[in-house]
Amino acid sequence: MNEELTAAEHKKRIDNVLDYILGNHREEISLKTLADIAHYSPFYLQKIFKQYVGESPKQYVMRLRLETALHYLIIDPEKPVLEVALDGGFSSPAVFSRAVRNFYGISPEQFRQLPMQERSKYIRARELKKDLMYETAEHVVQDERQLEISIVRLEPKRGIYILTQFDDKDKIRQAFRDLLNQAESYDLEPEPGEMYGIVSPHQNMYKAFVVLKPDQQVPQRIKTMEVDGGKFASFNLKGDRTEILRSAHVFFKDWLPESAYKVGDIVGLEKFLGNPATTDYDTLERKAFIRLEPK
Repeated sequence: MNEELTAAEHKKRIDNVLDYILGNHREEISLKTLADIAHYSPFYLQKIFKQYVGESPKQYVMRLRLETALHYLIIDPEKPVLEVALDGGFSSPAVFSRAVRNFYGISPEQFRQLPMQERSKYIRARELKKDLMYETAEHVVQDERQLEISIVRLEPKRGIYILTQFDDKDKIRQAFRDLLNQAESYDLEPEPGEMYGIVSPHQNMYKAFVVLKPDQQVPQRIKTMEVDGGKFASFNLKGDRTEILRSAHVFFKDWLPESAYKVGDIVGLEKFLGNPATTDYDTLERKAFIRLEPK
């Protein structure tokens, strides 16, 4: 196997590990479980994971739990710290508070009292790679744009997906190209106009997702997932990550507190109104969907 193919295989295996962690970070995850997913020894997994991700699996899981919990402290100010801790995968509020203090130097209660721009800085400050969400945090709070927000109900969706990076629009476009090529190769029929991005912005993770027509058998080697239906807030989007953050900030700052809802999940959806496999991401019209629950 040549060096390029070896690198591609390593990346594929680490992507499988990341995918598993994203879906199970609230549970206890052993190094052996992750090593089995990657088909590496535990020792070798730690070496390759750090090479590709920049930190150990244990550090990555802890950071994911912390950043997820802190996002819930922001978007659901009425949620007790106990619930935030348990939903984030921590065994108790004390363990959660200690982890936040060790990582950020403040308590969860102190974090919740900070102004929005300061909270955004704390969430991003300990990451190994800064991105636009951190760099534009002070800028975002000055944005006074208006959003036309509607409440819609989405049906459950089943399809195929590829995990990629949210901060690289070329990788997003390539992920959709690869998905459509997979569908064509295996005679799978996508639903027309049903291409979505599943966004985990605090971890820079993005799933390119193509909905399939019902009752199709998908080969095991292709990743499939289901998106639960339900009630969502929806608004129009266009532009890069900075624009997405600005729109999301207006939603959380202006619309959500005055509504009868709270956010059901920090992971959001965006539906493309054009073809993300052939068109530059920043120029595409999209519809954002944020899951809602009653307060």
